[in-house]
Amino acid sequence: MQLEPFCAICPADAAAAGRLAKLDWPGSSKADDLRQRLRDLSSQGALRTSDGPALLAYRVRRVGHRDAWGLIGSVAACEYADGMLAHEQTLEKTVRIRTEYLADTGLQTGPVLLAGADEATHDAIQLAKGAVGDVSPLIELQDAERSDTLWVLDGAAATSVQALLAKAEEPLIADGHHRAKATASCCKSMLVALFADKDFSVGACERVVSLVVDRDGLAERIAEGGLVTRASDGVAGPRLAQLWDASQWHSILLGDADNLTSDARLLQDRVLEPFLDISDPARDERLFCLPACKTTADAAGLAGPRDVVFRIAPTGIGPVRDMASHGILMPPKTTWFEPKPLPGIVVRDFRS
Repeated sequence: MQLEPFCAICPADAAAAGRLAKLDWPGSSKADDLRQRLRDLSSQGALRTSDGPALLAYRVRRVGHRDAWGLIGSVAACEYADGMLAHEQTLEKTVRIRTEYLADTGLQTGPVLLAGADEATHDAIQLAKGAVGDVSPLIELQDAERSDTLWVLDGAAATSVQALLAKAEEPLIADGHHRAKATASCCKSMLVALFADKDFSVGACERVVSLVVDRDGLAERIAEGGLVTRASDGVAGPRLAQLWDASQWHSILLGDADNLTSDARLLQDRVLEPFLDISDPARDERLFCLPACKTTADAAGLAGPRDVVFRIAPTGIGPVRDMASHGILMPPKTTWFEPKPLPGIVVRDFRS
């Protein structure tokens, strides 16, 4: 991977980060309005910028977790197809909206999150960590739960990091598949944040299906179709999905499959398509995918009057990488990687 310097635009404080984060999705605002907001933040002294193109060292410190260190830089857009491992399908509508936003505004408002498993990636991140030990940060943002700190790497450290990453294996796209695909379609390069595999935890997204006419009898129909169901506590396990209908949780045994078949794929092929007629999860507007809830009660609370909720167990980053390396894509919004870059932590104006 060829990680290149870029001109970083960062928030000076948490309030500015929140305002930058609001630029990340088009909404109803016009491109000129969004760029004016950026200029307003700059004139108010709410932004910090690198002194020219730079590679950034990034530390995420969270309560109850070890520190995660990474790098932020720019890579050529062609690496999306030739140098990165995608693991999820994308939603056409979301990619189209992000592509139009990029083309209209010229702003990359957050990095694509990458995970590296090889020694070269590990060594590059450790080198950057060591290089900023006595250096004042570009920014440091804190709240009660986490702190996010960015440092500019000096020329020698940046060059050494680039040399190591040139030997690195293909990184996995951990988060930002839509962002990556959109950026690759209309920009020459994309903003990325690279962390080591070991620093990630992976959760599974809840799947909510709306407008289910006969949800009370869904578990029985699934059982009649050959998949064993029983009342449960809502806790998913390997090859064991959970269904919340009108009143209780049901376990669904998804059946056997090889190691390159995810539980999300089994749920899609053996439950969502045959019993709910969801043949294309990337286009069906009845299907919503949300970050994993902390409790089964929270997950059940996602269901509206005519909704059902499905839960699956998380897939570890190792199996996710194995599937991606074989070109096997999970359904959209299957995984939830942590830690993610803080929303609004860095913006790139690729027109400047």
